Amino acid sequence: MAETRQARAGIPISVKLILATSIVIAAAVGTATWFSQTSISDLTEKQVAARRESGEKSIVRESELLVQAVANTVVIPLSANMFGDVPKSLEDALALDKKGENRVQWLLVHDPRSGTVVGATAGAPAKVDELDRILKDGIKSTANKVVHAKVAGSDWVYASPIELGGTTHGNLYMGVSTAGLEKELTSSLEESKARAQATRNRVWLVGLLVLAIGVVLAALQGVRLAGPIKVLTRQAERIAAGDLSHRV
Repeated sequence: MAETRQARAGIPISVKLILATSIVIAAAVGTATWFSQTSISDLTEKQVAARRESGEKSIVRESELLVQAVANTVVIPLSANMFGDVPKSLEDALALDKKGENRVQWLLVHDPRSGTVVGATAGAPAKVDELDRILKDGIKSTANKVVHAKVAGSDWVYASPIELGGTTHGNLYMGVSTAGLEKELTSSLEESKARAQATRNRVWLVGLLVLAIGVVLAALQGVRLAGPIKVLTRQAERIAAGDLSHRV
């Protein structure tokens, strides 16, 4: 009879309690951890996209200011027909950039009145026709008259009118490479992604720790409750068998 009851009993009640509680805890911890991971990933992607957009706008803005600054350095000799001073001004501007950001590749000043190139640094195109074709579909600044367009890869061309007193005395073309800035931006974004990944790893570790603690507590609670439940089970079996001498 005892063997029949033992066989019918199957898995001990303490084990059932531990398993049931552990499953509930695991589901709760897993769900919370998954939502945390998803939130971190979504937030990181949005931050990376925002930083990339901000960085690209900053590159354009700085390049626009640079081409305007160079245009201001050559407007006086150009307006006074001192064409011989223009190449020297361009070389000085290029040398100054090399000491700083080092993004300007070449400079070129074109006089639309005579249709000639007044001054140019090494590496500048011999003619402006190709530049004008590229800039025809370029991006026009909303804050000034600067136009820029991509040539290839990280190479861009910027153009600005050289004006004084409302009169246009020429056009300045500037070749710009954003490779250095894009490299810095990419490095910064990769660091942000790495920090986000480290945060996700910590979330997983905390989740696993909470799960382990929960399982241990569930085991202790299951063992503690198993005794009284076994007593009640035996009493129920006796009553079912017609033995009413051990009722609670």
